[in-house]
This record gives sequence, structure tokens and C-alpha cells, in this order.
Amino acid sequence: MLRNWILIPLIILLSGLAAGCSSANFGPLKFNAAPWHNGEVSEYIMRNNAGESIGTASIRIASGADANGNAIWNLQRELLSQGDQQLSVVEMHADTLRPTLSIWAHSRDNDSEMIKTAYNGTQADLELTSVQSVMTNQRISIPSDARDEQTLATLIRALPLASGYATRINVFLPLAGATERAEVVVAGEEQIETPAGAFDAWRVNVNTESTASVAWVGKEAPYPLLKFQDDRSDVTFELTNFQPGE
Repeated sequence: MLRNWILIPLIILLSGLAAGCSSANFGPLKFNAAPWHNGEVSEYIMRNNAGESIGTASIRIASGADANGNAIWNLQRELLSQGDQQLSVVEMHADTLRPTLSIWAHSRDNDSEMIKTAYNGTQADLELTSVQSVMTNQRISIPSDARDEQTLATLIRALPLASGYATRINVFLPLAGATERAEVVVAGEEQIETPAGAFDAWRVNVNTESTASVAWVGKEAPYPLLKFQDDRSDVTFELTNFQPGE
């Protein structure tokens, strides 16, 4: 939660093992044209490590334009779990998929907290509102090519995934106020079953210094995110419904 956000970078830095360490042959980061379309909706069931249902999630993608008329994508992710609601909205340039603005909000009962992040080149300006309604501001230096961590699982869909593919992505975590380098490695091909049906998928390992997550991405356009084992939250997301947009 936000009131503990200052402690998170320390936890990341003191992680004992480099989970992202790999011998893969990493290539340069290059995205294909975004495979999603305006109005796309992906819905998921959330499961804990015991396989029990603990909530639902959705990802909605819409096209738009910024104040200067530049094309942008708006990605909205909502998680509902046992009385908790987390909502994140990220605006990113349509061509580079780099973020311009993100908002993360968490609410439970009558408590709420929020982080608003404005991206500008090599800096991120954070506006944090605690559950006590105390507002603070912080400016953090970031790599100019950093993407917002809340979009990472979706951005994998725009990569040229193939057997042996590997690349690295700098991601900024607003909740932690820190940057991590994610290693994205295609581990193989699998046919997986989800509540939405059976799919041929790429199994993609997504490792950082502190986490080891796995994504299953459909092999057919628009390459939906079928399943995601999120090591950061110990939650697995399984696709229940997919609306491709127009």
C-alpha cells in the first residue's frame, strides 16, 4: 500500500538473488506496431498459489490523442479482490509505447490512496496521496526509454516473439519509486487451457532482479495475453473473455 511505498525500493535493492540473470542471447528492444485495437477488452479470473479464485481483473485499451493532437493509447487495468479495488490508467505514445501519464489508485472500505506520475524524458514526477489524504511530491530520474510497469504484461504482445527471442525493457514502478530492468525471454511454445478456451501460446519468462514472472501470449494476432503468473503479487491471471475491439 502507499503508506509503505518508501520501503519498497529498499526491498528491491536488497533482494538476495538476481532472478533476472540469464544466458539468453538478448537483442535490441524493438516493438512491432501495436496489435490491439480501440475498444479491446480482456477479462481475467485471479487465482492464488493454491489455485483458488480470489477476484477478477480487466484490461481495456482505447485510442485517443493528447493535448497536442498526438496519437496515444489509453490502457486501463482494474483489479477487484476480496473488497480491494485497484485501478490503474496509463497513457502512452502510440508509436513508441512510452508513457506520458499514469494514475494508480487503491481503495478498500472508506480508505483510498493514489499515485499520479507524469513522465517527461528522463524524469518522473510523482504526486502521492495517502490514506490520510496527505499529498507529497517527488521527482525521480529514470531512463529515457523506461515504460510504466503497469503496462509491461500488455507490451509483451507488441514484441516480435519467436523461438529463441530475448530482449530487455527498462520499467518504472510508480508504487516503488524505482526502475527495474526486465528480461523478456521466449521459453517455448505451449498449448494452454483457459476459461476462455484452448490456445497455442508463446511461454515468455519475464524476470527482474527481484521477480520471476511468466506470461502466455497467443501466437495468432492480435496476440492476446492468455495467462500471467505475477511473481510480484503471487497472483495468476487466466483469461475468461476477450473482445478484440475495432
